[in-house]
Amino acid sequence: MPINDSLNTATCSVDMQFLISASGEQVLHVNSAIHALLGYATKEFFETDLRFAKLIHTADQNIAEELFSLVAQEIPKNINFRCRQQNGKIICLQGRYHKKYDQNSALILHLQLTDAKLLKQNLSDSILLSNFTAMMENSEDYIFFKDRNHAFTAASQTLVSITDPSEHWTDLIGKTDYDVFQEEYADAYYQLEKEIFAGSPSVQDIQKIQDKQGNIGWVDNRKYPILDKQGKIIGLFGIARDITENILNQQKVQQLLSKQKVILENNLIGSATVKDRKILWTNPAYTKLFGYRKSELIAMPTRQLYADEETYQLVGHAYKNIAKEPVRLNELKFLHKNGQLIWVNLGGTLIDVQEDISLWSFVDVSELKQSRLTLQNSETRFRTLFESHGDAIMLLGDAGLFNCNKATLEMFGCTTVEEFCALKDPAYLSPAVQPCGTKSSELGKQLIATALEKGHLSFEWTHKRHDNGWVFPAEVLLTTMFLDGQQVIQGTVRDISKRKQIESALRESDARWKFALEGAGDGVWEYDFVTHSNTVSKQLALMLGIDSHISEGYQPLDYWADLLHPDSYTKTLNAIQVVANNKSDYYLVEHQVRHRDGHYKWILSRGKLISRTNDGQPLRMIGISIDITERKQTEHDLRIAAAAFESKEGVIVTDNKGTILKVNHAFSQITGYSAAEAVGCNPSILQSGHHNESFYASLWQSLENTGVWDGEIWNKRKNGDIYPEYLNISAVKGQTGTITNYVASFHDITQEKAATAEIERLAFYDPLTNLPNRRLLLDRLDPALAASSRSGRLGALLFIDLDNFKTLNDTHGHDIGDLLLQQVATRLLHCIREGDTVARLGGDEFVVMLEDLSEHELETANLTKIIGNKIITTLNQPYLLGGLTHYSTPSIGATLFNGHKQTTDELLKYADIAMYEAKASGRNALRFFDQQMQSSIIKRALLEEQLYQALRENQFEMHYQAQVHNDRTTIGAEALIRWRHPQRGLLAPSAFMNTAEETGIIINIGYWVLKETCRQLKRWENTLDKQNLQISVNISSYQFRQTDFVSQVTQALSYSNINPSRLRLEITEQLVVHDLDDAIIKMHQLRKIGVHFAIGNFGIGYSSLSSLKKLPIDQIKLDQSFVHDIANAPDNDIIVQTIITMAKNLNIELIAEGVETELQRDFLALHGCLIYQGYLFAKPVPMEEFESNLMTV
Repeated sequence: MPINDSLNTATCSVDMQFLISASGEQVLHVNSAIHALLGYATKEFFETDLRFAKLIHTADQNIAEELFSLVAQEIPKNINFRCRQQNGKIICLQGRYHKKYDQNSALILHLQLTDAKLLKQNLSDSILLSNFTAMMENSEDYIFFKDRNHAFTAASQTLVSITDPSEHWTDLIGKTDYDVFQEEYADAYYQLEKEIFAGSPSVQDIQKIQDKQGNIGWVDNRKYPILDKQGKIIGLFGIARDITENILNQQKVQQLLSKQKVILENNLIGSATVKDRKILWTNPAYTKLFGYRKSELIAMPTRQLYADEETYQLVGHAYKNIAKEPVRLNELKFLHKNGQLIWVNLGGTLIDVQEDISLWSFVDVSELKQSRLTLQNSETRFRTLFESHGDAIMLLGDAGLFNCNKATLEMFGCTTVEEFCALKDPAYLSPAVQPCGTKSSELGKQLIATALEKGHLSFEWTHKRHDNGWVFPAEVLLTTMFLDGQQVIQGTVRDISKRKQIESALRESDARWKFALEGAGDGVWEYDFVTHSNTVSKQLALMLGIDSHISEGYQPLDYWADLLHPDSYTKTLNAIQVVANNKSDYYLVEHQVRHRDGHYKWILSRGKLISRTNDGQPLRMIGISIDITERKQTEHDLRIAAAAFESKEGVIVTDNKGTILKVNHAFSQITGYSAAEAVGCNPSILQSGHHNESFYASLWQSLENTGVWDGEIWNKRKNGDIYPEYLNISAVKGQTGTITNYVASFHDITQEKAATAEIERLAFYDPLTNLPNRRLLLDRLDPALAASSRSGRLGALLFIDLDNFKTLNDTHGHDIGDLLLQQVATRLLHCIREGDTVARLGGDEFVVMLEDLSEHELETANLTKIIGNKIITTLNQPYLLGGLTHYSTPSIGATLFNGHKQTTDELLKYADIAMYEAKASGRNALRFFDQQMQSSIIKRALLEEQLYQALRENQFEMHYQAQVHNDRTTIGAEALIRWRHPQRGLLAPSAFMNTAEETGIIINIGYWVLKETCRQLKRWENTLDKQNLQISVNISSYQFRQTDFVSQVTQALSYSNINPSRLRLEITEQLVVHDLDDAIIKMHQLRKIGVHFAIGNFGIGYSSLSSLKKLPIDQIKLDQSFVHDIANAPDNDIIVQTIITMAKNLNIELIAEGVETELQRDFLALHGCLIYQGYLFAKPVPMEEFESNLMTV
């Protein structure tokens, strides 16, 4: 059976006629074929309350409303809809109808109905593949084609198998869904097809389907339009995929999970069920975790969510044993929809062994993983300070000693860090018993516990060398800190053997004490408890910047107390009081003391009571003070460095050869390399290839010369992604001034650059067309003028405005208007050279800037003209806007530029002026700017302002020209506006009406004229000799095309409360031709309420008799150009006679305008034209004069 047949004429059609009124429809006629089509007898429509509208399917009530509305439809129109037959079944129909008013002004609906199955359409061969038959018979999907009447034209054998397995697919041709499916299903399929025929590019829905055995399944039903060569929808193509198994799987999953619904539907843990590594179901937390909608996730392969193949294979390997034990994997890498890396703890278990369905839980641990590394220390800076310190520094953790500096090795006689750390317990660095008699191991544990509790602790200790066993006194400071996320103790040990020797010597004799006082490197002091005063060495005075004479005698305690920092005052005095109260022989305190220049120094003061009074009271204490400011700063720097290392910026520490020693967690997050992968490598593993050798040479040169480099750089992640970062590199130098390390910090600026680009796009580009906006155009125009000035080569600006764009927006909506603007932008870009600019200023205004055209003005103008004409030709081509084919034309103004002879504002103004000249010349044209144009624009702008002022100040007035019968009886008048200008006197419409239309003020003027005319008719109502006169009002095309024109007229009539039949609206023949359908609708709406219409300037337009017959006009006005040439041109006389004859035959009143001689009147009367208007009878005059002349005409 052939698939493509020619369009067949229906053999069984029903003709129906209805009278449409506000109370409903009334059947006037229906032929007997209605019984074969719907099962009803003809008489049932006349003798019962059966209404055809009630038979139309409930989902097609929009069709019923269209058919039985009070709006005429004179052009026959095809419609498709469904009706319910007498037996209850649904039938698909094609209807063809039109609605017209008869001679009694009754609206009659003529409707012809045909069974859609009897209509066959010729689908284009372009949609049928050469192996079409094989596809229909072998496809696993349900494939089908339908015509505009919803009847099958082809179907796959699989579709037939569920409707009637005994049939061949060709047996479905000509049938509708209502012939093969239950009504419930057919309704759903039909609704999708309505959306396609309404213009949707595609539709999709999950729908039920039932076969002949009653088995119910589900299909993913998708339908697409079939277009002919003209873009008209002639049918549809559908493909339905059986997803019954998926739906049943989902239902089974829902049953399996129903008991755990409260748990699984939480917002904290993502859950999903999987079969064959495809997702069956997800909970809200899962969609939130990955950023997808639930509909996107269903049936998605899980591989799409993994960050790398390694993780995907890892989970796959674990899944092999899921039947034996659940899967538990931590810190796996997944990807968010936006590409962001997610760290997840994954759990999986098998919930249906037979169907192999598994349930998986996803816990987001991204923040936890990032926080875990936040406390890592800044290793390079720490190591630099660690190794350069003169004191021994060692690190003690839970497991014992684990690191030290070089000074420690020298102090304790070890050769390597490993040898030192192998000692583990600090007790091995001490003799068995301390001088106080306590075991070193026990006392050491007590001091470490105190340090952990307080955060720091300082004390004296006797240490022992590891190599030779020598013991030595030391000053020890224990400080707690966090390293790699764990609390450790940093021990700082200073050998004080020399100082102890000095103290011993001081105790032996005053002479030796004085000698030490002068020669010791540290500051030495003596305190007298009786006088509460002390003396200091010159070294201590120098340390504090005190005058040298202060050290020559004892100073009261208050003197020294005034030098203490407020935070140290109480602590220092309390330490002295402890000795004074005999609670201890030792004085030890760290305090801040003010230097002479005002800054504070950290001082460690240590003293010992060396003499007492006879009754045992403290008498004399000696001690030393050490400047520990540098040590305090070092400790502070170490703590800051440890915290700074774990910032959100990536940090790399290398040696002086560039080998990576340490990276932080942010580095791994940004680059994808773990610390283990990066350490030992060169940073070149991150190179992207975007920078050449000279870039890196300049970078290293900066580091060598200045010690720093910073800037933007493109690097590559482990996964190959190229990304921008802001990088800062600093060289770290040792005590000798040579570079020992490099420290680099960086952060990913991808989002910053994207945000910058988006801000720039919003600031400089039009969001609708992506063209440069006015701001960017002006930014480019200034450099173009400068370049022109330097090179001497001219350029040009083209100002482009789309003709009648507002009409398209008003009639079809802004969405269609936006489509046109986007397509115009694309076409303009194809019309220009590389380097030229196309910008959109706003609305329908575009500007093209052409640079570097020629050194000669004439040649530049010629090149500009060529490009301008190319733009006109390109923009004249038809546009496909959705389902609408549209034609648009541009008006283009051009101006040349040569250097800075004009400003950018002046150039744009000149091009704009030239564009308006192009519009004035008839549109769809190119015009160049000259000075005369500017003068005209200035005059036009002034006139526009004066017109608005005229409206505000009531400067307009109405004049009336009589319209008379051949017997010289006045039957009406034409209302003609005049402007009483304050300076120029009385002006005719020709002096201002063009400007009024171009600026849109004609809307306000036209409405004023309508209201004035209606008020005048109201004044005549109670005057016997004038109450039957009609007044004609000229309506401009701009005013008539407004969407609210009908409401403007009805409002004017309502305000004046006049008989609408006394108002005649005069429109031109050209206006009607421009948009006949719009004119028909508006004129019929107004004619229905009684308003009359006249066609003015008849004979000079292009209207046809068929157009005239569709319009509710009752008068034609013969154009005065024909009247003027009567008896002067034989051809003209023939045309006049033809128009008169035509008017008689159409039963339309004819009036001749411009009648100025008796000869003209006699000729017209002779041939049957008996109504005139012209100077032979009366000129346009004010109302008072018109009324006084009525009796004399």
